[in-house]
Amino acid sequence: MIKKTLLEDILKKRAIDEDMDDIFGEDPYDDGEAALMIFEFLGAPIAKARPRVTRAGITFTPKKTRDYEQSLAYAAGIKMGGKEPFDVPLKINIRFFFPIPKSFNKSKHKLAADKVLLPAKKPDIDNLIKAILDALNGIVWVDDALVCAVVAGKSYSENPRVFLKVEPIGGEQ
Repeated sequence: MIKKTLLEDILKKRAIDEDMDDIFGEDPYDDGEAALMIFEFLGAPIAKARPRVTRAGITFTPKKTRDYEQSLAYAAGIKMGGKEPFDVPLKINIRFFFPIPKSFNKSKHKLAADKVLLPAKKPDIDNLIKAILDALNGIVWVDDALVCAVVAGKSYSENPRVFLKVEPIGGEQ
């Protein structure tokens, strides 16, 4: 267990609010460009599940993944307000906020709320990102191949959600 004085030092150094750029440090791709769009999807993040194959050899996406991607697509469509999907190289900055487990005692709960204790467990961050990329294809961007840079992180929060900032990167706008 972490000694109390060391823990206090960590908490002082990591006293951060939930501003996207402060949660996981400086963004290495930040070129000062304004965001094209910022999204907030409420609810616990869900990772992209592997496709399943039936005995007949038919491949399908699991229902939980399909439903989550559809809800993200619907919310993004509303936020886009009828705008055309972006067709330029993009950088996305994603923050996944997971609910603090009910099994955490008070001290662990505080560490999680203060972003000292991070969810270094499943779901894997690459599968979380893949769900976002696939869900927003054709709605926010023409194709997820346009996403040239990704900055992502996971943490706990009292308010589970996903923040997504979409920015142009390099090239023409």
